[in-house]
Order: sequence, then structure tokens, then C-alpha cells
Amino acid sequence: MTANSQQYPEYKLSPEEITLERFKFIFFVEWAHRTLGNAIGGLLLIPFTYFSVRGYFKKRMFKRMGGLVGLLGVQGLIGWWMVRSGLQAKPDYHISPRVSVYRLFVHLNTAMLIYSFSLWHGLSLLRQSPESLWNVSNYSKLARVRSISMMLLFLISLNISSGSIVAGLDAGKVFNTWPDMNGR
Repeated sequence: MTANSQQYPEYKLSPEEITLERFKFIFFVEWAHRTLGNAIGGLLLIPFTYFSVRGYFKKRMFKRMGGLVGLLGVQGLIGWWMVRSGLQAKPDYHISPRVSVYRLFVHLNTAMLIYSFSLWHGLSLLRQSPESLWNVSNYSKLARVRSISMMLLFLISLNISSGSIVAGLDAGKVFNTWPDMNGR
């Protein structure tokens, strides 16, 4: 281990010995996550810039895509804000170093918002195409399916969001005798 990497709370407060191999694994996972985020940003920003300069976007699509590019940039800032919280020493009640649960929650929910917005925008473009299977002339027949789908998506998002808080607080470790709670 280098002296520089030993200065961070992850090294000082970790209950387990951090070997060079463990550090390499943790570093690789974090690097891959950051690189994937940068690649997604580039894969959106480059075509957005090209099509904007060439004037291919209508005003409405330009606003949507510009909002998506902006939201992706904000997601990167939120990610750094979250990671930064894990680089600072915490009070005595934390056994091991960790990022802020609330910042993790914001980062995860922003990612779900970006994904949902991208899917919604893509499906709305498909719906406008005359040869698309998604082009349904009578949406009133699909109103019930749509409302049930929206409810399911909301419940799934709520479950994922609450999962980030449970994981961040190690709440699952309080009663780890599943399916019972403390043996009952």
C-alpha cells in the first residue's frame, strides 16, 4: 500500500486488513463505475452536440435532450458529492467508513430518473412513427393497462429507493435471522 492511500478513512477505519489486492479490487470497481458513467455521458453528449449544430432537432426534442444531457452532468456531480462524504472521518458510531446514506439515495434516484426519462422519451418517439408497433390509434383501450403499469413502476421505484436506505444503514443486519425477526 502506498502512503497516500493509507491516509483515507477507508484504510484507517476499516475493520479488516486492506491488502494491496483488496485495494486493487475496490479501486477497479470504482474506476469501472466512473468510466461507465463518463462513457454514457460521452455517448449522449457527442451526438447531441452534432445534431444540435446541424439543426436536426425540433425545439421540443432539443429541450428534452438538453435536459437529459444536463441531468447526466448533475448526476456526475452528485456522484462526486456522494463519494466525498466517504472520504471524511465519521463520528464514533460508524464502525467502518461509508458514504452518506442520503447522498447514496439521491444518486440512485437521479439514475432512476435519467433511465425513466430516457425510456419515456424513446417510447414517445416510437409512438410517433407510423410504422411502429407502438403507434396505437385508440389509447382509451390501453388506459387501464397504462395506469396499472404506472402504479407498478412507482412501487418498483419505491422498493429500489428504500433498498438503498436499508443497505446504507445496514438495517438488514439488525435482524439477520430471516424469515424471523430475532428468532420470532
